[in-house]
Amino acid sequence: MIAALPMYDWPEVRDATDAFWAVWRDKLRLRGIDAPERLTRDAPLEEIWTHPELLVAQTCGWPFVRGLCGDARLIATPCYAAEGCEGPMYRSWLVARSEEVTAGRITACRHAEGRRMAVNCLQSLSGWRGIAAELKAGVSVMETGSHRESIRAVAEERADVAAIDVVSWGLACAWAPDLTRRLRVAAGTPPVPGLPFITAGARPEREILEIRAALHEALAAPEAGPARAAMMLKDVSLLSDEDYAPLNKLGSSAELSGRR
Repeated sequence: MIAALPMYDWPEVRDATDAFWAVWRDKLRLRGIDAPERLTRDAPLEEIWTHPELLVAQTCGWPFVRGLCGDARLIATPCYAAEGCEGPMYRSWLVARSEEVTAGRITACRHAEGRRMAVNCLQSLSGWRGIAAELKAGVSVMETGSHRESIRAVAEERADVAAIDVVSWGLACAWAPDLTRRLRVAAGTPPVPGLPFITAGARPEREILEIRAALHEALAAPEAGPARAAMMLKDVSLLSDEDYAPLNKLGSSAELSGRR
């Protein structure tokens, strides 16, 4: 059995992530589910998402709808306290250096034309796919490997703009202000369903209900309060596969490659 919460596992909040998992884990064990002692952090994401013994993980919406998580099933969608979140919905901020925004040179995604864009990953909904359709030709793309490194690339003038998940931006403002002080938000993308918690597709329905119930108990537990605050985690909502289905309209890699 494995569990992982990798999507917002910044070094500054890793202790909080572990503390929240400890509460959730104990609630699961009280319900008869043999939850692992520690979170898995040393495996590739797709290996985690498709692991046959996956108990809990978090994924981006794009891999979820495109089958990169195998037959994984939804547990719930977290609701974050970051500005730009609306319940279980979130968006991306287009960020640039303050002088570019103040001068009005970047006020929307389409104004990134001819500029260097830092992208965490071309499979990322928030970092690329949510904004790619709005971009015109002439945007050069550099993959950085993470939202944090995309922010750093813009701050260090190796890139001009980046689309940053609003939760990642909130974490950066709170925990890495040295990276954000030169930057400003220029625009936002439309809201879409947030990054879901998932479990293995073969898991029985009764176990999924127990996992979900244990999650609600963990969120309500006073001892989880400091960890939730550090993680910006407020609550969860129960969305359906149909709620995520519209993300498919964002297109395939081949369809988007011509926009780079």
